[in-house]
Amino acid sequence: MRKYLQHMIFCQRPGQIWRLASTLTGLALVAAAFWAWSAGFDRKGTLPADQIRHAEGRMYSVAVPDIRFPFVSPQDTPSAPMASRLRLFESGRALGPAHDLHATIRQSGGGAFSHWNGALLFSTSDNSDPATNGRP
Repeated sequence: MRKYLQHMIFCQRPGQIWRLASTLTGLALVAAAFWAWSAGFDRKGTLPADQIRHAEGRMYSVAVPDIRFPFVSPQDTPSAPMASRLRLFESGRALGPAHDLHATIRQSGGGAFSHWNGALLFSTSDNSDPATNGRP
């Protein structure tokens, strides 16, 4: 069997070996990109207080940087209102509900948020100002 494999690998024309190697490399890259996309890309960080803006009522906003392929960060849109996988935490405690209506975030707050059109629209759990309440 070993001689057969050596014969297959070393007796082929060099162009065929390079084509096979590049095909396998391409497949590996596609598989890695698909895995990264399906598993999501965990990116953790603290919202920069100096970039948080009061939008209206109990709603605040901050820009969410666009993450490029393969580590895409889908956003909620009218055609896909629950596409975002973004999670928001306040002092280690998960906030929510996610994908909430903007009117609900403005009026009720309570930790509701939405990842929409390049921005995170959110409220804090106690409806305080996130730029000054001192909670990460």
